[in-house]
Amino acid sequence: MFSVSGIKTFNVLLVGALLSLSWWHGYTQGSTRATQRSEATLHQLRETFAAQEKQRAEQAAQSLHALQQRFERQVAVAYTSKWNYLARGARINAENRQLKRQIDDVTHGFLDEKVSLMLCPACLLVASCSTTTLPSSCLTPTIQAPPPLP
Repeated sequence: MFSVSGIKTFNVLLVGALLSLSWWHGYTQGSTRATQRSEATLHQLRETFAAQEKQRAEQAAQSLHALQQRFERQVAVAYTSKWNYLARGARINAENRQLKRQIDDVTHGFLDEKVSLMLCPACLLVASCSTTTLPSSCLTPTIQAPPPLP
């Protein structure tokens, strides 16, 4: 019924089929393992990248926070300088007004003294002429030249 050559052919076919099945099983197993390893490596790389990005973001946030604090200090110094400048300007303006008033007071006082000094010699000269009343020219606030000295 079966010949030897048929059995050998069947054995060859069976061995070929087993080898093909073994190869297919190894191929699928290797492909599955390679896919799992690549996915694990890719997952690890993504985690590493995410950690690095998080670290960079934290450093950038710290840097921005430091810059913001520096800016806020500079703004505070600028406002303080502005208010000091305005206050100093107001003090200088007030001092200038006070000094102008003092200059005006001194000038008016000097002019009043000058007028009274100019009027007094004339009044004394007239009073020394044995009159008991002062002439009306001494009572008016007009400026007169002093009489010439003899």
